[in-house]
Amino acid sequence: KAVDYASRAAAIYNRAQNPSAYAECLYTIASALYKLNFLTRAEKNLRALLEYTRPRTCNFHHANAYSLLGLIYLQKGELQRAKVLLQQSLHLEQSHQRYEALAADYSNLALIEQLTAPPETAADILHCLLDSHSKTEFHNALQQHFDNDNAKAYYHSMKPCFITFID
Repeated sequence: KAVDYASRAAAIYNRAQNPSAYAECLYTIASALYKLNFLTRAEKNLRALLEYTRPRTCNFHHANAYSLLGLIYLQKGELQRAKVLLQQSLHLEQSHQRYEALAADYSNLALIEQLTAPPETAADILHCLLDSHSKTEFHNALQQHFDNDNAKAYYHSMKPCFITFID
């Protein structure tokens, strides 16, 4: 039903020429499809969102789309592609000072590093997150649970949180 409702809202916003609300509905549709594990359809909607918003000033819709695309590729096991997309989101989040979303991107990048590199690389990314964004709510939760000596076990236990943090 979420996809249906968001599609109806998108049609209304599109007719009303409200591009921001329309873009938000496209993201909501993609997010709902992602949660239903319709990854190809979610990706198609995100790419439509990026194409729709591209002529406009770069905004948070781009970052959200890149981040969710990164999660789609993470779920598909295409880690290098996921990493590139999350880095694109990270860059946009940094330029707009969206720290909560930035924390999610850093966390998902750390997860990818944990899956592809030695555990200390993931720990380094987490330290960057902790040092750079100490005022976020995410930081407080992370600091309570983070164990420098056991990043791999930490990530294994927190993986579902990282994947769903931006939802």
